[in-house]
Amino acid sequence: MKKTIIALMALAGIAMGSDFTFSTTGNGTVGNGNYYGCTFELRDAFVATTPTLSTEPTIHVHLTLDSITFYTRTSGTQESKTVYLALYEYTTDFTTGTFVALSENKVTANTTNSSFTFNFEDVIIDTTKQYQMLFVDSSSTAENVASFEGYKSHGVSVGINVLLQGSQLPGGDGTYKTNGINSWEGNYIPKVTVKTSNIPEPTTATLSLLALAGLAARRRRK
Repeated sequence: MKKTIIALMALAGIAMGSDFTFSTTGNGTVGNGNYYGCTFELRDAFVATTPTLSTEPTIHVHLTLDSITFYTRTSGTQESKTVYLALYEYTTDFTTGTFVALSENKVTANTTNSSFTFNFEDVIIDTTKQYQMLFVDSSSTAENVASFEGYKSHGVSVGINVLLQGSQLPGGDGTYKTNGINSWEGNYIPKVTVKTSNIPEPTTATLSLLALAGLAARRRRK
């Protein structure tokens, strides 16, 4: 009986996956500023991962996005802004890419030396893709920011802490200075933490569920 319960718990853990947190690292904090958002990829060299994606075969390409946390200015004046976070796939044509999701919550960033977290529900991201994370005003809906023209009407700049990445930063990544997305500081990204959950491969999940069913049937027979 006890062995069966332990095995069931272990297999259930495999089926559910695990949580991972990705945080930006850089060559030191260089300043604060008002920015419309940022672009980066979870597999980029400047993102520290635990465990490391490239060396963990059990971590899959598709992850569930749980939350994104930004850190506000460490000094100066932090304007009070209430915003949602809009997520898009990255595009190189100075617009927004395909709309992915709008955060479940809106937050007010009004204090220095603090953080603000956007939560997401049922949003799947691909770790091989780049994403644009853009601030939009408190009146935004998924429908009205799904296009670039809609985004430009709702884009808002927010005071955040930025990091210098230097030569570590791949081309196309940076912090946006305008809602036209045609101007960014390519050597800077905000201090940010991304929390994700692992999604098991379909084969792994299926095998795990079959094993659970088998153990349950065996227990019933006894």
